[in-house]
Amino acid sequence: MNKNFVIFDFDGTIADTPKIALKVVNDFARDAGRPPVTQEEFNRLRNHSLFEIRKEHDISWFQMIKILLQIRPKFREYMPEVPLIDGMKELLHDLYEDPDVRVGVLTSNTVKNVQMFFERHNIGQVDFILSPTFLFSNKVRELNKLIRREKLDPKQMVQIGDEARDVIAANRVNMDAIAVTWGFHTAEHLEKFKPAHIVTSPQDLRSLVYKLIGKA
Repeated sequence: MNKNFVIFDFDGTIADTPKIALKVVNDFARDAGRPPVTQEEFNRLRNHSLFEIRKEHDISWFQMIKILLQIRPKFREYMPEVPLIDGMKELLHDLYEDPDVRVGVLTSNTVKNVQMFFERHNIGQVDFILSPTFLFSNKVRELNKLIRREKLDPKQMVQIGDEARDVIAANRVNMDAIAVTWGFHTAEHLEKFKPAHIVTSPQDLRSLVYKLIGKA
């Protein structure tokens, strides 16, 4: 069965936000009077979940929510510095222009940030941009809402992302997941969650997507 509904994550998949993530974290650390995070420590933590980071650093959920609420605006400040992953602009454009395919973005970032990024990089339209309403809303819930609202068959859908939670969400709604290795999580970490596919370059992603939609 060909896929005809393609969903992209944003941070680390389309936008190269890992390049500014350490700056954001250390801005927060400075403002909070905490020691800066080294590149080595940041790399070590990249494969950790929020729960694991919270537990390791003895941070309460209340403190974690407060930190995340403070960090999100800092990401907005740095968005003009975030580069576009090579090849993603063309892939999004070509999928949107295909009358047989719907393409969109599901992100924990804000819709406004995504729209600003798309405008700055001259990325044309997509069919939708979805962002959970609440800070800890998970992508499983958002995917299920989308499936019910649009009366979709998960077998005809594919989710593309760079983090374990993208793979987990896709697997839980019986949708194929493509894990990309140029974002936050490493290939070794992503493999543990059993994505349908792992790709190591945007060129390989394009080839795979066009194979899945029956246009290779």
